Amino acid sequence: AAAEALAEFGEAKDEARAMKSLLAHADARANSLYVSLAALNAIDRLGDRARPYAKAIRALPNEPANAKHRAAMGVSRLLTSIRKTLDAPR
Repeated sequence: AAAEALAEFGEAKDEARAMKSLLAHADARANSLYVSLAALNAIDRLGDRARPYAKAIRALPNEPANAKHRAAMGVSRLLTSIRKTLDAPR
């Protein structure tokens, strides 16, 4: 929540640090599923503010380490939503 608030309302230097943190936590293979989902939800809500980080977002894995978990498909759904925003014309 703090990283999302900094990315949305902070200064440019705050935004960069916040996005770095969100992207690190969004990796569903390196973090718990729920941590990843929270970070991806934050990135999704940031919308166009995430555009400068498109390359890093596209590099995130589509499936979590525990792909059999009932919430696992949320990762791919959120990434699809985020990538659709990134691919949309401004």
